[in-house]
Amino acid sequence: MHVQDEERRRIARELHDSIGQYLAALGMSVTQLETAKGAKFAETLTECRQLLDRCTNETRTLSQLLHPPLLDEAGFGSAAKIYVKEFARRSGIEVDISLDLPHRLPADTEILLFRVLQESLTNIHRHSGSSRANIRAAIDGETVSMEIRDYGRGISQELLENFKTSGDGVGIGLAGIRERLREVDGKLDLSSTSEGTILRISLRITSAREPFRISAIGAH
Repeated sequence: MHVQDEERRRIARELHDSIGQYLAALGMSVTQLETAKGAKFAETLTECRQLLDRCTNETRTLSQLLHPPLLDEAGFGSAAKIYVKEFARRSGIEVDISLDLPHRLPADTEILLFRVLQESLTNIHRHSGSSRANIRAAIDGETVSMEIRDYGRGISQELLENFKTSGDGVGIGLAGIRERLREVDGKLDLSSTSEGTILRISLRITSAREPFRISAIGAH
Protein backbone atom coordinates (compact mmCIF):
# COMPACT_ATOMS: atom_id res chain seq x y z
CA MET A 1 0.00 0.00 0.00
CA HIS A 2 2.89 2.35 0.75
CA VAL A 3 4.47 1.69 -2.66
CA GLN A 4 1.12 2.22 -4.40
CA ASP A 5 0.61 5.50 -2.57
CA GLU A 6 4.07 6.73 -3.59
CA GLU A 7 3.39 5.78 -7.22
CA ARG A 8 0.08 7.66 -7.15
CA ARG A 9 1.82 10.72 -5.72
CA ARG A 10 4.41 10.66 -8.49
CA ILE A 11 1.80 10.20 -11.21
CA ALA A 12 -0.28 13.06 -9.78
CA ARG A 13 2.79 15.29 -9.69
CA GLU A 14 3.76 14.40 -13.25
CA LEU A 15 0.24 15.17 -14.50
CA HIS A 16 0.36 18.56 -12.79
CA ASP A 17 3.85 19.36 -14.05
CA SER A 18 3.37 18.27 -17.66
CA ILE A 19 -0.21 18.41 -18.95
CA GLY A 20 -1.06 21.09 -16.41
CA GLN A 21 1.70 23.34 -17.81
CA TYR A 22 0.50 22.95 -21.40
CA LEU A 23 -3.08 23.71 -20.34
CA ALA A 24 -1.86 26.82 -18.51
CA ALA A 25 -0.11 27.94 -21.71
CA LEU A 26 -3.26 27.20 -23.70
CA GLY A 27 -5.25 29.33 -21.27
CA MET A 28 -2.94 32.29 -21.95
CA SER A 29 -3.37 31.90 -25.70
CA VAL A 30 -7.17 31.58 -25.44
CA THR A 31 -7.24 34.81 -23.41
CA GLN A 32 -5.38 36.53 -26.25
CA LEU A 33 -8.02 35.27 -28.71
CA GLU A 34 -10.67 37.35 -26.93
CA THR A 35 -9.10 40.58 -28.18
CA ALA A 36 -7.09 39.42 -31.20
CA LYS A 37 -8.18 40.40 -34.70
CA GLY A 38 -7.12 39.66 -38.25
CA ALA A 39 -3.66 38.14 -38.67
CA LYS A 40 -3.07 38.14 -34.91
CA PHE A 41 -6.21 36.04 -34.38
CA ALA A 42 -5.08 33.48 -36.96
CA GLU A 43 -1.58 33.34 -35.44
CA THR A 44 -2.92 32.84 -31.91
CA LEU A 45 -5.38 30.20 -33.09
CA THR A 46 -2.50 28.30 -34.68
CA GLU A 47 -0.62 28.46 -31.35
CA CYS A 48 -3.68 27.02 -29.59
CA ARG A 49 -3.80 24.12 -32.04
CA GLN A 50 -0.09 23.49 -31.56
CA LEU A 51 -0.47 23.47 -27.78
CA LEU A 52 -3.38 21.03 -28.04
CA ASP A 53 -1.23 18.77 -30.21
CA ARG A 54 1.59 18.91 -27.65
CA CYS A 55 -0.82 18.16 -24.82
CA THR A 56 -2.08 15.12 -26.75
CA ASN A 57 1.47 13.95 -27.42
CA GLU A 58 2.40 14.49 -23.77
CA THR A 59 -0.57 12.42 -22.62
CA ARG A 60 0.53 9.58 -24.90
CA THR A 61 4.05 9.83 -23.55
CA LEU A 62 2.90 9.73 -19.93
CA SER A 63 1.34 6.30 -20.50
CA GLN A 64 4.77 4.91 -21.41
CA LEU A 65 7.50 7.01 -19.84
CA LEU A 66 6.84 10.09 -17.73
CA HIS A 67 9.21 12.24 -19.71
CA PRO A 68 8.77 15.29 -22.03
CA PRO A 69 9.54 14.31 -25.67
CA LEU A 70 11.30 17.64 -26.25
CA LEU A 71 14.02 16.66 -23.77
CA ASP A 72 14.72 13.41 -25.59
CA GLU A 73 15.11 15.20 -28.88
CA ALA A 74 17.16 18.22 -27.87
CA GLY A 75 18.33 17.97 -24.24
CA PHE A 76 17.61 20.43 -21.44
CA GLY A 77 19.63 23.34 -22.86
CA SER A 78 17.83 23.49 -26.20
CA ALA A 79 14.46 22.48 -24.75
CA ALA A 80 14.66 25.24 -22.11
CA LYS A 81 15.45 27.93 -24.70
CA ILE A 82 12.58 26.84 -26.93
CA TYR A 83 10.17 26.72 -23.98
CA VAL A 84 11.27 30.16 -22.70
CA LYS A 85 10.88 31.73 -26.15
CA GLU A 86 7.33 30.38 -26.47
CA PHE A 87 6.47 31.37 -22.89
CA ALA A 88 7.71 34.95 -23.44
CA ARG A 89 5.63 35.30 -26.61
CA ARG A 90 2.46 33.99 -24.94
CA SER A 91 2.77 35.81 -21.62
CA GLY A 92 4.37 39.10 -22.65
CA ILE A 93 7.02 38.60 -19.94
CA GLU A 94 10.59 39.33 -21.01
CA VAL A 95 12.80 36.39 -20.04
CA ASP A 96 16.60 36.45 -20.17
CA ILE A 97 18.11 32.95 -20.11
CA SER A 98 21.81 32.08 -19.72
CA LEU A 99 22.89 28.42 -19.63
CA ASP A 100 26.45 27.26 -19.05
CA LEU A 101 25.85 23.56 -19.73
CA PRO A 102 28.62 22.20 -21.96
CA HIS A 103 27.24 18.67 -22.15
CA ARG A 104 24.06 16.63 -21.75
CA LEU A 105 23.02 15.65 -18.24
CA PRO A 106 21.48 12.36 -17.01
CA ALA A 107 17.86 12.04 -18.16
CA ASP A 108 16.30 12.39 -14.70
CA THR A 109 18.43 15.48 -13.95
CA GLU A 110 17.29 17.14 -17.18
CA ILE A 111 13.63 16.45 -16.50
CA LEU A 112 13.92 17.81 -12.96
CA LEU A 113 15.50 21.04 -14.23
CA PHE A 114 12.85 21.33 -16.94
CA ARG A 115 9.96 20.84 -14.49
CA VAL A 116 11.40 23.44 -12.11
CA LEU A 117 11.72 25.86 -15.03
CA GLN A 118 8.12 25.26 -16.14
CA GLU A 119 6.64 25.62 -12.67
CA SER A 120 8.66 28.72 -11.82
CA LEU A 121 7.69 30.58 -15.01
CA THR A 122 4.04 29.63 -14.58
CA ASN A 123 4.11 30.98 -11.01
CA ILE A 124 5.75 34.20 -12.20
CA HIS A 125 3.02 34.71 -14.79
CA ARG A 126 0.16 33.87 -12.43
CA HIS A 127 1.23 35.48 -9.20
CA SER A 128 4.20 37.85 -9.37
CA GLY A 129 3.02 40.68 -11.59
CA SER A 130 6.57 40.88 -12.92
CA SER A 131 7.26 42.03 -16.48
CA ARG A 132 10.63 40.29 -16.67
CA ALA A 133 12.56 37.32 -15.35
CA ASN A 134 16.10 35.95 -15.39
CA ILE A 135 17.18 32.30 -15.63
CA ARG A 136 20.71 31.07 -14.98
CA ALA A 137 21.98 27.49 -14.97
CA ALA A 138 25.50 26.15 -14.78
CA ILE A 139 27.59 23.09 -14.00
CA ASP A 140 30.31 23.30 -11.35
CA GLY A 141 32.19 20.03 -11.10
CA GLU A 142 29.63 17.37 -10.16
CA THR A 143 26.92 19.88 -9.26
CA VAL A 144 24.36 21.57 -11.48
CA SER A 145 22.55 24.67 -10.23
CA MET A 146 19.78 26.89 -11.54
CA GLU A 147 18.47 30.27 -10.42
CA ILE A 148 15.17 31.83 -11.50
CA ARG A 149 14.48 35.45 -10.53
CA ASP A 150 11.50 37.71 -11.04
CA TYR A 151 10.93 41.37 -10.19
CA GLY A 152 7.34 41.23 -9.00
CA ARG A 153 5.45 41.75 -5.77
CA GLY A 154 7.12 38.90 -3.91
CA ILE A 155 5.82 36.31 -1.44
CA SER A 156 4.75 37.37 2.04
CA GLN A 157 7.22 36.49 4.77
CA GLU A 158 4.51 34.53 6.60
CA LEU A 159 3.90 32.25 3.59
CA LEU A 160 7.62 31.99 2.95
CA GLU A 161 8.39 30.89 6.51
CA ASN A 162 5.50 28.44 6.44
CA PHE A 163 6.88 26.90 3.26
CA LYS A 164 10.39 26.61 4.71
CA THR A 165 9.17 24.90 7.87
CA SER A 166 6.32 22.72 6.61
CA GLY A 167 6.47 22.82 2.81
CA ASP A 168 2.91 24.15 2.61
CA GLY A 169 1.25 27.46 1.88
CA VAL A 170 2.58 28.35 -1.58
CA GLY A 171 0.85 25.82 -3.82
CA ILE A 172 1.34 22.27 -5.05
CA GLY A 173 3.91 23.30 -7.66
CA LEU A 174 6.59 24.50 -5.25
CA ALA A 175 5.81 21.63 -2.91
CA GLY A 176 6.39 19.28 -5.84
CA ILE A 177 9.73 20.93 -6.62
CA ARG A 178 10.78 20.52 -3.00
CA GLU A 179 9.83 16.84 -3.02
CA ARG A 180 11.63 16.16 -6.30
CA LEU A 181 14.83 17.68 -4.93
CA ARG A 182 14.58 15.70 -1.70
CA GLU A 183 14.45 12.47 -3.70
CA VAL A 184 17.90 13.22 -5.20
CA ASP A 185 19.39 14.96 -2.12
CA GLY A 186 19.16 18.31 -3.89
CA LYS A 187 18.83 21.74 -2.31
CA LEU A 188 16.15 24.40 -2.68
CA ASP A 189 16.47 27.99 -1.53
CA LEU A 190 13.55 30.39 -1.89
CA SER A 191 13.92 34.06 -0.98
CA SER A 192 11.53 36.93 -1.58
CA THR A 193 11.10 40.64 -0.90
CA SER A 194 8.82 43.37 -2.21
CA GLU A 195 11.28 43.67 -5.13
CA GLY A 196 10.88 40.10 -6.35
CA THR A 197 11.52 36.42 -5.71
CA ILE A 198 14.58 34.24 -6.27
CA LEU A 199 14.41 30.46 -6.48
CA ARG A 200 17.70 28.56 -6.42
CA ILE A 201 18.18 24.82 -6.75
CA SER A 202 21.29 22.65 -6.85
CA LEU A 203 21.93 18.92 -7.03
CA ARG A 204 24.81 16.54 -7.60
CA ILE A 205 24.80 15.17 -11.12
CA THR A 206 26.08 11.83 -9.81
CA SER A 207 22.98 11.52 -7.57
CA ALA A 208 20.79 10.81 -10.59
CA ARG A 209 18.35 7.94 -10.38
CA GLU A 210 16.65 5.97 -13.14
CA PRO A 211 13.60 7.74 -14.62
CA PHE A 212 10.29 6.63 -13.14
CA ARG A 213 8.42 4.42 -15.60
CA ILE A 214 4.85 3.15 -15.75
CA SER A 215 3.61 0.42 -18.03
CA ALA A 216 0.75 0.89 -20.44
CA ILE A 217 -2.50 -0.73 -19.33
CA GLY A 218 -2.56 -4.35 -20.44
CA ALA A 219 1.16 -4.50 -21.19
CA HIS A 220 3.21 -7.50 -20.08
